[in-house]
Amino acid sequence: MEPLGGPMEPLGPGSGGLAVQEVMDEPAPATGVKTVSKSPTRIALTRIRQDRVAMICLSVVIFFILIAIFAPLLAKLEGQDYRVYHFDLTDSYGWPTIPPNAQHWFGVEPRIGRDLFARWVYGARPSLVVAVSATLISTTIGVVVGLITGFVGGWVDRVLSWVVDFILSLPFLLFAIAIPAVVLSATFKGGPEGANPSQVAEVRFFSLIFVLSFFSWAGLARLIRGQVLSLREREFIEAATAQARALVQTTPAHVDAANRSVVTISELYLQ
Repeated sequence: MEPLGGPMEPLGPGSGGLAVQEVMDEPAPATGVKTVSKSPTRIALTRIRQDRVAMICLSVVIFFILIAIFAPLLAKLEGQDYRVYHFDLTDSYGWPTIPPNAQHWFGVEPRIGRDLFARWVYGARPSLVVAVSATLISTTIGVVVGLITGFVGGWVDRVLSWVVDFILSLPFLLFAIAIPAVVLSATFKGGPEGANPSQVAEVRFFSLIFVLSFFSWAGLARLIRGQVLSLREREFIEAATAQARALVQTTPAHVDAANRSVVTISELYLQ
């Protein structure tokens, strides 16, 4: 029977004994497989790339951003100014007398004859401001409320969940139409007729941001709440709690990283 570790060899002349020489196996050659760790942000971006609806939304947002940036160049290319009135291009009833042509690519506005293409490219700027502002406000409120309801639980969860359900039950279109009119009537004497066009546009601008923010955060809060409820029972949350980590430390370190992809995709849908 051969001894473990290899054959027994003499140490040399005059040693008077034998020693066991262990034959060490050479390490196996590397297989070439490289392990790459992914951060939560990279995972979120990967999920977004795999979501067709999210990619379509992102493409539309990028398209309008480019339109807004190059609005002066596009209007100059057409040769029109959105502030110029063309009353000669409308009839006595206010209807345009010309179709879209080489001078007015989208035609002219009824009654006052402003160029529609120039108004469209310049109109992308306030539209993006409204979209970005409403998205930031609703995302902040939705993430905070969702984390609180899912992590704290108890009567806080019940009360905030009732508020979310109440907001989701309200008719969005009715409020979007009614709130600007109510604000104009309460701010100016005689309602919209008592204000100049710039004041009416400003009231409608901020009213739209308020309505979109008010109705958008509830759905995101419900998504975050469900995500937190599924994560609070996981092993790493229990381990963090067992190590006596504070609630404020546990939530951003674990739950926020897991919710990042949900928030990112929801922002694209909102825009």
